[in-house]
Amino acid sequence: MRIGVIGCGTIASAVIHGIAGDGHEITVSERTASHAKVLAVLPPYN
Repeated sequence: MRIGVIGCGTIASAVIHGIAGDGHEITVSERTASHAKVLAVLPPYN
């Protein structure tokens, strides 16, 4: 499933961490690059 997320606050980050390993294609839009970088390094689904 393709999922788009606007913002990387506390709740959105928790959701992304929870579903990152489930094989979803996640696209993130964030104003603060440091928040998006944390999510960009999550391991892909294997």
